[in-house]
Amino acid sequence: MVFSANGITGGVFAAAVAGGSADEAVVTNVSTIDMGTGANDLVVLNSDDLSVNTLDFSAAWGKVSVKNFFIDGASGGTQGVHEIDFTAFLDDQNDPSADNGNALSAVRVATTDATVVAMNANTSSDTDFTTLSALDGNATNTFATITDAEVLTALQADATYAAAVAGGTLIGTSRDSMLFVENNANLGEYKVYNVTLALLAANDDTGITGVQLVGTIDFGNSVDFAVATLFAGA
Repeated sequence: MVFSANGITGGVFAAAVAGGSADEAVVTNVSTIDMGTGANDLVVLNSDDLSVNTLDFSAAWGKVSVKNFFIDGASGGTQGVHEIDFTAFLDDQNDPSADNGNALSAVRVATTDATVVAMNANTSSDTDFTTLSALDGNATNTFATITDAEVLTALQADATYAAAVAGGTLIGTSRDSMLFVENNANLGEYKVYNVTLALLAANDDTGITGVQLVGTIDFGNSVDFAVATLFAGA
């Protein structure tokens, strides 16, 4: 992981302050942590209610457990104002002048939360394992063992999930979306998938063409992905 605070990137962290485990009440911290490719990491966010720590997922990783994502405790409580950044995966762009032979006017599509039936360019969707696995045709899989191919089968199984109509003047021939699948037996733990969508003129589940697991995140409690400030690049 690479830590960055106040625009300065480096490996120097503030010295530990001895005593107790109370929430930070003096220092408000605004910083970015590049999560890298760790196999099993723990990240402790600043516990001040107004702190904004951005978790930057710039590449596929193993698992990361997040402490202090919620301001009233690790499990339960109010979701804080921290951010998650998936712009390394959600890089779709619109170019309103795409017919001019260059992409100089291209603009990144803002990250938005979408319903599970309307995956689109740079969107996030969330569901739970029980709902997803009921559609994949394998009655014996588990949150730990479900494969990318089984997730793709589930997404293509019926109209529960679909690729939405491609809007705007998108560059390229496909779109990217993120899917967060929650572990029903451990709320707050999510498998995160990069979902590839074809460019379609109408909603269609067959427009979901690829699924790749990029990592697992344990936030300590169920996340409200509809919060407008959750995703960097929104």
